[in-house]
Amino acid sequence: LLDGLVIDDSNPYHTPDQEYVGTKVKRRERGVSKKDRTSMSFFTAFGLSLKNLATKKWRTFLIAFAGSIGIIGIALVLSVANGFQNYINKMQSDTLSGYPLEISSSTFDLEALMDMRPDNALPIYPTEEKVFINKVSQMTMEIKNDLTQEYVDNVIKKIDSKLYNAISYQYGIQFNVFKLTESLVGSAYYKLNTSTWNEIPKADDPENPYNFFETQYDVLDGHLPENEKEIVLVVNKYNQISDLVLVSLGIGFSEEQTSIDFSDILGTTYQVLLNDGLYNYTGTKFEKISGNNNFILPANFPEDDVITLEIVGIVRANEDTEIGALTGAVGYTADLTEALLENAQQSEIIQWMEANPTLNPFDGNVYHISSDVAEQLRIQDLIKLGGMKKPKSIKIYPVNFDAKEEIKNYLDEYNDARKEEAIREYYESLGVTEATATPQQKKEAAKIGKESGVYYTDLMGVLVSSLNILIDAISIVLIVFTSISLVVSSIMIGIITYISVLERTKEIGILRSIGARKKDIARVFNAEAITIGLLAGLIGIGITLLSLIPINILLKHLTSINNLALINPLDAVILIAISVFLTFIAGLIPASMAAKRDPVIALRTE
Repeated sequence: LLDGLVIDDSNPYHTPDQEYVGTKVKRRERGVSKKDRTSMSFFTAFGLSLKNLATKKWRTFLIAFAGSIGIIGIALVLSVANGFQNYINKMQSDTLSGYPLEISSSTFDLEALMDMRPDNALPIYPTEEKVFINKVSQMTMEIKNDLTQEYVDNVIKKIDSKLYNAISYQYGIQFNVFKLTESLVGSAYYKLNTSTWNEIPKADDPENPYNFFETQYDVLDGHLPENEKEIVLVVNKYNQISDLVLVSLGIGFSEEQTSIDFSDILGTTYQVLLNDGLYNYTGTKFEKISGNNNFILPANFPEDDVITLEIVGIVRANEDTEIGALTGAVGYTADLTEALLENAQQSEIIQWMEANPTLNPFDGNVYHISSDVAEQLRIQDLIKLGGMKKPKSIKIYPVNFDAKEEIKNYLDEYNDARKEEAIREYYESLGVTEATATPQQKKEAAKIGKESGVYYTDLMGVLVSSLNILIDAISIVLIVFTSISLVVSSIMIGIITYISVLERTKEIGILRSIGARKKDIARVFNAEAITIGLLAGLIGIGITLLSLIPINILLKHLTSINNLALINPLDAVILIAISVFLTFIAGLIPASMAAKRDPVIALRTE
């Protein structure tokens, strides 16, 4: 008897599996394990949830659709951000050859320039009757790099060849290019403007030094240069060249003429006048043979000390190349540069300058009263005349974006090591350590450390970095705003789940009466919330994918860029997981309330 309280029984009745201990009943479970007790499996609970949702399919769909609004908003923001990021990455990859890593003897710290701030703590709109001096000289962003042969041999030439397509060295030598031209007053060798002449990047492969160039350019007629005396003409994708460039190349045409046959261009020759052919020593100084900077009469033009160049090919960037390695109209070989440098080293004017380091070769006078200024002027003349074997700039063409990052890390590691060594040597020369150095000494050490490095310029990298920061900032702001709707929809799903608990109170009582545990009841409603969250996530991603079609059409019309909005599959999976997680959290409280319902009271509820 379990109904009421038994005070005493002179002849108690015992069943095989029961014994009375005082006034309490203790059941002996012989051979009955937890596994044999009544319970509800997870799949049974999940099945009950699906059946309930199926009976109210329209309400379920509307709830899931409402819950998907936040997912749609975030997915659209991420799609546009991802599309822009892909476009920027593609643009950076396509312009690797047009904007290579460049190490110049004189450059600017672009990152510092973009982040430039006054080096003071002055308040804005001060009331003091003073004019404060803004020392711009201390804010200079110019960087001087010493591109020694040692640096080239020990650093540049030790870069893994798998990371770059080509490395180009510019020495700043002046090309004295002349072309024999007929005119009404007679023929003369006119000097040409070589600002549109570029060196063709040379790969390390000795058998095919132009394999990188051939991946970017198609040969329309003729062939690529085979020695230092051959050059190519570069046309754009419309086979066009500016009329001004044609004039600067000495290629004539009439006003009525709209095109020139390839055959009329191929075979055009130019004369590069070497130092010994261009300058004559008068006994005190060097003068040009003609006395004129623009032309030389044929009678005065030297037959020796000349390199004759010939246009042997016409090339055009292929369809896969956004920006080619050549930005000018004429491409010449690195062999030509080497030939000019070697000849210049042996020329009379360079030999004279080495013997008279303080004198200007063009007037025979002292360069400048200041030794520092004199040295700078002398170096400028040496570079122009080809007397310095030290490169003025180095261009590195990475194979791809990841390779560029590896090269940058390699160069940064070299600079860090040089910086540490320079600072250590500075402290040792003063007999102090970093811990005992004064603030002024530390400032000077930092300056010396920075000056010891050799710094590269990654113009495209700086621009892309700024764009990435802008895109990330805009994306974060938009995601924060759209996340509000995601939170609101999660709260709504929690309320709907609670209403479902109220509607199914009797079902809860029945389930409990036939052996369902509290956690089984909680599972039923948790599974229901998870299902709604999963459905909301799938609907959100599906609507997003459909919405991207008209969005991309609109963006294509506005920006002329294809597929600018593109969702990342990983982002889609994460958003679905977030939707499931938030609805699960929102359904925990209603599920817990359902599990704690008294079965007897639940059965009485209508």
